[in-house]
Amino acid sequence: MVINDQIEADLLLMATQENLNTIALCDAIKQANVEPEVHLAAQTIRKEQEMIYQDLKAVAKENMILVATRARRLPAYTLDEEIYADSTALEQLQKNLDVQKEMMDSLMSESNKREMLKVAQQSIKRIESNIEITEETLESLK
Repeated sequence: MVINDQIEADLLLMATQENLNTIALCDAIKQANVEPEVHLAAQTIRKEQEMIYQDLKAVAKENMILVATRARRLPAYTLDEEIYADSTALEQLQKNLDVQKEMMDSLMSESNKREMLKVAQQSIKRIESNIEITEETLESLK
């Protein structure tokens, strides 16, 4: 039981860290010189990511688990230089989302706590929706 609790704690910490990194990337995209569709996608994804973070934070608090509180990795975006294409921003966003989904999938397979399973399942749905947004936006830019 203790080992399982430690695994859940580690996964929640990593998941919230990746979540906050994605929010930071969305903020960077919002300020970058990209197409309006990319801005809109980042804005929509950011809102969903905020909801995911609040849910993860709540379940962590219930289980007395510490989670990340700020982005660790600054986005690869350099706001002063407009060297990134719209597709690069979206591809990076999609990579972040893929990592988050892996974390939630792991939490689903490792946890036996109903509330964690529920939050992981809800998060996976939101993340999959976010991935779909990035794919549709990438397609619209072609």
